Amino acid sequence: LIEDNDISEVRRSTFDIEPTTPDYGATHVTIRDNTIGAGRLNFFSSGGAAAVVSDITVSGNQLHGKTMQIFVGPPEGSRRSDFRFVDNVSDRTTNQTTFSISRVDGLTVTGNVQPMGGKLQGEAAVRVRDSCDVVVEGNDFSGMPEFLNITPDADC
Repeated sequence: LIEDNDISEVRRSTFDIEPTTPDYGATHVTIRDNTIGAGRLNFFSSGGAAAVVSDITVSGNQLHGKTMQIFVGPPEGSRRSDFRFVDNVSDRTTNQTTFSISRVDGLTVTGNVQPMGGKLQGEAAVRVRDSCDVVVEGNDFSGMPEFLNITPDADC
């Protein structure tokens, strides 16, 4: 549980769940009700090795001067499961895809607020590929299309 913290000036991703080998991983992680200030790179990342990463909740965080850039992308041939991004709010405008997610079974993206503006660089605010059981609804992305599932997983 990571809760009720003030975090800023992070040089890499603010929260980074990227196992270095298949023997490592993370389950039952909750990141909630934190105040996040300016920093570099993503707000949340989960790449790394083909390890078990599941039951991850990121909710109620307030981002000030930082966009809500989120990346989840395990290596080809592996999957992640049960990721929830709920009620997070950013006050910094972006023109890029906010959620870039691949190979996740059980994904919820609801109630998030990310101001969008300028010439948009992405296809949609939420881009999901090769994933099953996806719910994307009730977000505020200031006029950018909310959800684009480019390649749903054929095994769903």
